[in-house]
Order: sequence, then C-alpha cells, then structure tokens
Amino acid sequence: MANKAKDPDDLWRRHDLPIEKRREIDDKYDYQYSILILVFARLIKEGWIDMDDLQCLREEKIERILDVANI
Repeated sequence: MANKAKDPDDLWRRHDLPIEKRREIDDKYDYQYSILILVFARLIKEGWIDMDDLQCLREEKIERILDVANI
C-alpha cells in the first residue's frame, strides 16, 4: 500500500485506517457494564447477535436494548 502512495496524504490515510478500525472494534466490544445495553443494541442492528442470544436477560433490559436499537 505504501508503495502505491502518490503523496504524503495517501500515507496518512493508510496510517489512519488501522486506528479507525481498532476504535470501531473497541467500541463494538466494550464490556463496561454501564454501556452494555448500547453494545448489545449495536450488535443486534449489525446482525452479530439476535434476540435469542439475549433471552437470559431480564425483560426490562431486553426492552431497553430493543428501544436503543430502534426495533
């Protein structure tokens, strides 16, 4: 990729891509208790988990997750 760079901006874009992906993954799989509802909602919206995976949660938690996911 670096060999194909035509100018310094190309190099910086290639530098920033792994950082952006790492941030995306860190956000997606953040297991802090305080934001698990947001994490579960995102994973449902992106199709990584479904409602069957959340059946062990209390109904109020499931409702909050669905509300955040706009389902």
